[in-house]
Amino acid sequence: MRRTAFNDGWQARPKVNPFAEMAGAAIPWQPVRLPHDATIGRERDAAESAASGYFPGGVHEYRKTFAVPEEYRDRHAVLDFEGVYARPWCT
Repeated sequence: MRRTAFNDGWQARPKVNPFAEMAGAAIPWQPVRLPHDATIGRERDAAESAASGYFPGGVHEYRKTFAVPEEYRDRHAVLDFEGVYARPWCT
């Protein structure tokens, strides 16, 4: 198996309503490098939980586009993500 760093070239933004996306009212994507914490750049709020460091929560989405070599056409490729935070329905 060959391992390749996959931390560069990502984009992130707060999750948007699909209808806002279609209407062109979506928040623009921002370039990020992983690891990345989408809430750290936001302003703290005393009304938020101390457990979150008083940062507002929310759902964020990430994306990355990459090319797969033609020689992989009939092969399997595995993307193995380590340390992904996967609680999209936090309250």
